[in-house]
Amino acid sequence: FAQIWHDYLNRKTKKIFSKQYKFYAADNGLANVVNISKLGVEEKLLENIVFNTLAKKHSNIYYGRDDENKEIDFIVPQTDGRFLKVQVSLEINSQNKKRELANFAITDKYLKNGENILVTLYGKNQTHNYKDVVIHEIPLLDFLLG
Repeated sequence: FAQIWHDYLNRKTKKIFSKQYKFYAADNGLANVVNISKLGVEEKLLENIVFNTLAKKHSNIYYGRDDENKEIDFIVPQTDGRFLKVQVSLEINSQNKKRELANFAITDKYLKNGENILVTLYGKNQTHNYKDVVIHEIPLLDFLLG
């Protein structure tokens, strides 16, 4: 079972904490088989797909978490000093919209330069504005093809 991980990037100091990891399977089929609980498996597999897609193009992938444990799934430093910030969610609805979009507002506070992308399984191409932060929602298929 191959695992790939990425380190935690502190948004305030831009310091990498290598003791805090998130693990991803190199193969989604294998990840599905070994997932014992089956609770939230769809969300975990979606995040795993997005990670593997990013890992094909980028060697440095981080995740961010603030002091209140609000988290952005992926932060990818770009060669021009900007950051690609990616959040993954099955869908955006009235119950989770504020939570999912608020993660970008926190990230933009410390990593202003860059693009904010929200990858959804059941969403559509649209733009959200949350606290003066522009977030592009992209369906998974478009993200994979893009």
